[in-house]
Amino acid sequence: MHSYYAENKEKLKKGLSQFMQLVKPELERAGGKPYSALLEEIWDYYEKNLLERFPYIGGDKVSGTKNLTGAYCFVAMGELLKRYASPGEESVIRKIGGSPEVKKHLENLGFVVGGTATVITSLNGNVIVKVKESRVAIDEEMARKIMI
Repeated sequence: MHSYYAENKEKLKKGLSQFMQLVKPELERAGGKPYSALLEEIWDYYEKNLLERFPYIGGDKVSGTKNLTGAYCFVAMGELLKRYASPGEESVIRKIGGSPEVKKHLENLGFVVGGTATVITSLNGNVIVKVKESRVAIDEEMARKIMI
């Protein structure tokens, strides 16, 4: 990570928060969680997956820096929201993450790459999913292993 970004993380996080505030109701509805929890997840993704790759283009002296960092706030939001399917929406399973044991457990429950799953409901981190004509309850940690 370029030193400019490392030294300005708090400023960048504040900017991300300001952008996300613009879509707070939609973000909570799509993510099914409180705004503060989603904001932390978005920042975590932004910091670990995007900030590391940003080229240095002049820092505070040029508008391109703010444009780059601002635009990628919404990229991070979009990537995060891919993890959350809307209730009733059938989604194709693109990848299963986790250890070999976790992958096997999810496969035994019916979650396979290329298969479909439909979120029935999500409450307090627990998700009920329709997969292969069955309803399965899984916790949030397990649900995060299923990429749609």
